[in-house]
Amino acid sequence: MTYVLRGKGTQLYGYALLALAVIITGGSAAHGGWGEALYALPVSACVASLAWLAYGNPRTEVGTQGLRIVNLMRIFDVPWADLDYVENRWGLVVRTKSRRPISAWSIPSRAGVFENSVREAKQVEQDVTWDHDDGARVPLIVSVRRAVLIIENRHLALKAEKKHNGARSNLTNKTAFDTANTVPGDGTLTTTRFNVLPLAALAGSLALTAGLWLSL
Repeated sequence: MTYVLRGKGTQLYGYALLALAVIITGGSAAHGGWGEALYALPVSACVASLAWLAYGNPRTEVGTQGLRIVNLMRIFDVPWADLDYVENRWGLVVRTKSRRPISAWSIPSRAGVFENSVREAKQVEQDVTWDHDDGARVPLIVSVRRAVLIIENRHLALKAEKKHNGARSNLTNKTAFDTANTVPGDGTLTTTRFNVLPLAALAGSLALTAGLWLSL
């Protein structure tokens, strides 16, 4: 089972940008006809790609083998064995044993009076339940505090399981989210790669927009 975590309110910004993209195309069609809408379409595509890149695609996945942190530019796979701790520092920050801290773009800290109010501070955050359906993906909208709770509790549970079961453990020497049968080891390093698809979509829409505008 994998929990897909996103912060409160972040997707609203993405929906707002998508609405702006629709308004740009619809307004151009209403005022200048389909020809004008055709020239506005690349701009709308650029705005929609930005919405997906910044607010739709970023997420923090908590699975049986570790964390996957999908940010704007990069994707980080953090095995449980390499996780040190997580904290709330203006958003979710993951501390690993092998590299510098990783900030999760998908779960920022909300600014404002309510976020720091007494009522918010006294709010009881709930953990999640885990079952044996490894293929299930459950989306959750969470605060930073709840994200920290979920990750810490899962990490502690797997440590206890390793200590209890000895050789049979989820803290393995495989990379994060490797679903193959594994045996415990000394742990692996966190891996990172570029977030290619959203970046390519944004670059393509920008190039198309520039090409159409230069042809005017």
